[in-house]
Order: sequence, then structure tokens, then C-alpha cells
Amino acid sequence: MKNKILAFTITFVLIFGVYTRIFAATVNELQTKKNQTQQELTEVKTELSSEMKKISELNESIADNEEKISELNVNISSLEKEISEKQSKINEAQEKYNFEQEQLEKRLVANYKFGGASYIDVLLNSTDLTSFISNYYYISVIAKSDNDLLQEIENKKNEIENSKKELETKENEYSEAKKSIEVATNNLKNDKAKKDTYVAGLSSEQKDLQKQIDDYDNEIKKLEAQARQVSINSGKNNSTFVGGTMLWPCPSSRYITSYFGARNTGIPGASTNHRGIDIGASSGAAIVAVLDGTVVTSSYNSARGNYLMVDHGGGIITLYQHGKDETKRVSVGDKVTKGQTIMGVGHTGISGGDHLHFEVWKNGVPQNPLQSQYLGSY
Repeated sequence: MKNKILAFTITFVLIFGVYTRIFAATVNELQTKKNQTQQELTEVKTELSSEMKKISELNESIADNEEKISELNVNISSLEKEISEKQSKINEAQEKYNFEQEQLEKRLVANYKFGGASYIDVLLNSTDLTSFISNYYYISVIAKSDNDLLQEIENKKNEIENSKKELETKENEYSEAKKSIEVATNNLKNDKAKKDTYVAGLSSEQKDLQKQIDDYDNEIKKLEAQARQVSINSGKNNSTFVGGTMLWPCPSSRYITSYFGARNTGIPGASTNHRGIDIGASSGAAIVAVLDGTVVTSSYNSARGNYLMVDHGGGIITLYQHGKDETKRVSVGDKVTKGQTIMGVGHTGISGGDHLHFEVWKNGVPQNPLQSQYLGSY
């Protein structure tokens, strides 16, 4: 019975608990495997120990809080940059405002020394038509200069006030983000302590299984951290996004087997956060670059298999996973063009069948690839 529980537990956790689904080359095969899995899941639910269920739930909460902290850190970094830029803008505007204010004061002092004579007085004191025209011209120039100076002072004053309001808004956002990180960090600490308590009470077989699950989760986190950093670096390099709507990454199939976002794992209260979309396709089917770009990573991950990352500039990168062995057609540093085949569909890593897992990242944050600005209407 122990072996049966272990077998079903492994099937359940690997297929439902940590980012994977059954994929098939055809709809019929997919439905067959799905029915088999649902039957296994029903039995696993009744036999899985309460401790393992609680650990699985805590794993999800830990992953959610780690992701929240990562995204908040990205947001904080961005806010710090914006706050610095706005403060510099305010300082620059204030300097110019002070200078123009000083110039105006000098004009008023000069006018006072002139005896407070009005422009009319100057014109009436003209000795002839030529001097009248000359005085009129200079008075017009001075009047225009004074009006321009007053308008510029008013504009700078408004600019400073608006910039200060924007700065205050950003500083409030920064403060809230800091508080959110503190809350998420405390939750993370508490969840890990609870998990350690439950793990300590597991049998040796269950501990071995839990270690496999944790190792798998860590491999996923490594790749996500890598994608996040590559995306952030792309944005920091001041490169420009190549632009345009992305091509569909797997021309031979548009069959989406798993969507972006939260997914029910079969355990009450637990969910997985899918960072991309999964497209079921036949073995070796072409995977294409969705836009022009540069290959920045080509590697293997025990959870995600063969994978490639392409930088499209402006903080936008795409990630292609589970590629078939020996099908990569590009290497790090290669320039790729939109529609170019870069790899073949496979099921390397942890995968129940041939499929492409496709992700889009922007400035360190995973995006829904099906949004209109990415893959558009599919």
C-alpha cells in the first residue's frame, strides 16, 4: 500500500502540484491521459497524508510570497529611479526659477533707479519723430522681455509644484511597497517555519519524496530568477524594444493546453501560478522566434528541459522551454529574425508529453503572452 501511495503521490505532485499538465500530440491522446489522471487523482486525494497536503499548501504560499517579494523589489528599484529623476528635475527647475526671479528683481531695481518713469513718459520726452520711433522700439523690446520673463517664472513655478506632487505620489507608492515587502517577508518566514515542523513529522519515504518536490521547485525558481534578471538587464541597457506584434511561437499548433495564471492543483486552497502558456504539439515541431532579437541564454534545466531566451530590447524577453534534444538551431549571441526556427518541440525536463512552454517577461515581471500587445488575437 505504501508503494501505491508513493506512486500516486509522485504522479499527483509532479502533474498537478508544480506547474505541469498532461500534454498530447492529438486531442484524443490528451483526453485519454486526462481521464486516467483524474481517476488517479480521486484515489490520491483519499490516501495522501494530511501532512503532505499541508506541506503542499505551504509550498504554494511560500512560492506566492517569494514571487510577490521579487516583483515588489523590481517595483521598488523602478520607483527609486523615478524618485531620483523627479528630484533632479525639481532641483533643475528650482535653480532656473531662482535665476529668473533674480533677473526680474534686477529689472525692478533698474526701473526704480530710472526714477519710476512710465513707458508713456519716455515716449512723451522724445525730441522728434526719429527718437519717438526709436524709444517706442526699445520700450516694446523691454516690455516683451519683461512679459516673457514673468511668464517663464510662472511656468517654472507651476512645473515645480506639479513635479513635487508627482514626487509625493511616487514616495507614497515606495512607502507602501516597502510595507508590503515587510508583510510578505514575515508571511514567508512563518510559512517556512510551519513547513519545517510538518516535514519533521514525515516518514522517511515521505521525506525523500518531499526532497524531490523541493528540488524540482528550486530548479523552477532558478530559471524564473534567471529570466527576471535577463529582462531587468535588457531594460537597464537602454535598448529599444524592436516593436510589433509577436508571431505565434509554434506554427503547427494553436492548441493551448494550459493558460497563464493561477491553476487549481486539486488540493483545496492550493494553486500554482503558471508563468506562461503551454502549447501541445508533435515531437520536433518547429518553435520560432516571435520577434527579431538576440539569443541571450541557451541551456538545460532539470525541470524545464532544453530552453532558450531571446532578448527583444526594452526589457522584453521571450522564453521557450522543453525543447527536444539536439534540435537547437541557435546559440548565445546569435541574432534571430521574426519567424526563424530556433528549436523543436519536445518533452525534456518534467513533462508528461510533447509541448512548448512559452513565456514573456517585461522588466523583471512575467506577462500574459495572450495580451494584445504580445501575441494579439490568436
